[in-house]
This record gives sequence, structure tokens and C-alpha cells, in this order.
Amino acid sequence: MTLLAGALALGLATALLLHELGHVVAALVLGGRVEGVRWRGLGARVVAELPSRRAQALFLLAGAGANLVVAAAVLALAFGARSSTMAGAMGLFAGMHLLHALFALLPVGESDGARLRALAKARQDGGPPEAERGER
Repeated sequence: MTLLAGALALGLATALLLHELGHVVAALVLGGRVEGVRWRGLGARVVAELPSRRAQALFLLAGAGANLVVAAAVLALAFGARSSTMAGAMGLFAGMHLLHALFALLPVGESDGARLRALAKARQDGGPPEAERGER
């Protein structure tokens, strides 16, 4: 039971941290400039200056992408676990990452999904493709 509780706590903490790290890495790779990470409650927002709408969209998808990569890797390792308890803990850990990725992409509030929807709407409306300030 302690192992499962630890997997749940570690899964949540790493899901949040690696999600935001995904945004930071994407901003840097895409030629953006990271201004900071603002932690708030059980979430955070990476503030970055990005050169284009395409970079902004990739930046917003990168957090969930990081969570999905971790979930897939941990699930792959879980299949080789010798103990069913360890496999269950690893599955729970991976599940936290998967859930975080899915919730981040829901188009509600200030989520990545809501910002992606707003970005797509601005593109349809023909707004200027100027550099954008990405926050997540």
C-alpha cells in the first residue's frame, strides 16, 4: 500500500514538473525566450516569448507530449516488472502522467487546450501572425 501511495505522489509531482519542463525545452528549441515559470497551487505557467503561431502551438503541445513520453516509457518498463505490485505502482505512476496530459489539453479555463483553441480561432479570423507571448 505504501508503494502505491508513493507512486501516486511521485507520479503527480513528476507529471507537473516534467509537463512544465516540456514547455521550457520546446520554447528554447523553437527559438523562443523563456521569461520564467510561475508556480500556482497544483499547476504552473511557463511564460515565454515565441516567434510565431506555429511555435506557440508546438510550445502548448509540448507539455502534454512530455507527459505522454514518460507514460509510454514507464508502461513499457512495467511490462518487464517481476512483481505485480511494482507493475501496479508503475502503472499508477504512468497513469498520472497520462491523465495530466489529457486534462491539460481540455479546452477549459487557461489550459493548454483552451489556448490552442484560441490560437486556432485567431488563425481562422485572420489575426496577424506576429510574435506571441506564450503562457502555460
